[in-house]
Amino acid sequence: MPSKLFMGDMPELIENILNHLNDKYYSLFSCALVNQHWYKMSIPIFWQNPFLFDSNLLFISEYFSSLDENDKFILKECGINAKFPNTLFNYARFLKVLDLSSLENLSLGPISDFSTENATALLKILAKNTTKISALKLGEFYSDYEPHLFHAIICFIKSQEQLR
Repeated sequence: MPSKLFMGDMPELIENILNHLNDKYYSLFSCALVNQHWYKMSIPIFWQNPFLFDSNLLFISEYFSSLDENDKFILKECGINAKFPNTLFNYARFLKVLDLSSLENLSLGPISDFSTENATALLKILAKNTTKISALKLGEFYSDYEPHLFHAIICFIKSQEQLR
């Protein structure tokens, strides 16, 4: 019985266990190292809410790595000149919680001029490439921005069916 569990013959049970670890970074990371099956099951959970973990990781480049060349060009025009690594997964499809105020603080540090236009372009790209956002946190981040940024936020919300 234990060998079947570790080999992945009971995926719903493993998934249930891993879902209970979704806010415990080190435990989830340790589970990802058990074997290839656990790795494949834990990565989507790990990347669904990267803002939950207090770290200085510039994880946003992992999400941007799966963008098409046109979207990467738009990001470069916005001042995001990060190198986009080749990744094993399309991390953008795992994203479920988007915290826009943390996004600026944590991930967009390399942006030289985080203007309204840049934020609008970024929201459009995220709306196009992420489809499973279930929570959008705005905070106080957008209180001083122009109305067309709010329009981009509304378009982003409309693109996400399960947003609460």
